[in-house]
Amino acid sequence: MTVFFTPYYGDIILNLARKLNLTESSVIGHKLSLRCLNYLQEHRLPVDLKGRSNDYDLVVTCSDLIIPSNIRKRKLFWCRKG
Repeated sequence: MTVFFTPYYGDIILNLARKLNLTESSVIGHKLSLRCLNYLQEHRLPVDLKGRSNDYDLVVTCSDLIIPSNIRKRKLFWCRKG
């Protein structure tokens, strides 16, 4: 089994909001995305930005508020904090 990681991402509208710096208070913002990428690189974890490189059998996420179009038809597992 091979796993890949990616920072949170969205579709067109969220990408536009991100470019306009309207998402900085969320996990999609530049600051937290960069922090995530730094962590993944520091720990040598495999990265697939925006899940573009593979057709995944299962996607694990911590939010059901943002479900990008490329994973909507995949099996999703949501885990919540608390």
